[in-house]
Amino acid sequence: MVTMSLYHIAVFTVLILVFLPSIIAYLVTIGNIQYVKAGKVDDFCIRYALMPYARVKEIRVNNIIRDVSNLLMFVVHGNSMRQFGVRSGQRIFVSHLSGNMLNGIDTHPVLMFNIIGAKKWESQYKLRKFIGYVDAGTTDWGAVFDMYSREITALNRDGFTEAMHRKVQKIDINAERHILSVTFNEHTRNLEYSLHPISSLYGVVKYVA
Repeated sequence: MVTMSLYHIAVFTVLILVFLPSIIAYLVTIGNIQYVKAGKVDDFCIRYALMPYARVKEIRVNNIIRDVSNLLMFVVHGNSMRQFGVRSGQRIFVSHLSGNMLNGIDTHPVLMFNIIGAKKWESQYKLRKFIGYVDAGTTDWGAVFDMYSREITALNRDGFTEAMHRKVQKIDINAERHILSVTFNEHTRNLEYSLHPISSLYGVVKYVA
């Protein structure tokens, strides 16, 4: 019996030593990768992913190896960006923006914004699809619609103007430049347009995996 016990201890010790690096990697990874919310801001989403996600330096996108060592990795929670190629559970690789870069977006990428007033244990970020910039003090929403009409597909000119008038009741449009974005509302199954102060912009999604 003593011999068997020592044998089992030895086997157990060997197994621990073999799998110890993986166990350590698992424990270190948990709590380090944050969720980014793809949905309504008031939908609950914890801050950190519970499942382990290994940080990587390269990913394969359309059979091309991409260097992501200088990008920040997050995990998507929610499907409000699925029409734009980003689904819940996927990893996104984000380039942080600051200074003049905040005003330099000239395509229509998926952006990541800080969630203003988020609790410490909740997701700190949200995803939205970029449409364009709206200058501080804007009141002519018909003109904004005319400028971005190719991107505003879910509302007509009057509907968009009415929606923006409701939006500006809740924000200070005069304080700074804003970003006009679109998202898919999973509850109503409709595309919705929103405004975000440019100071809340965190970064741009470069790759999805």
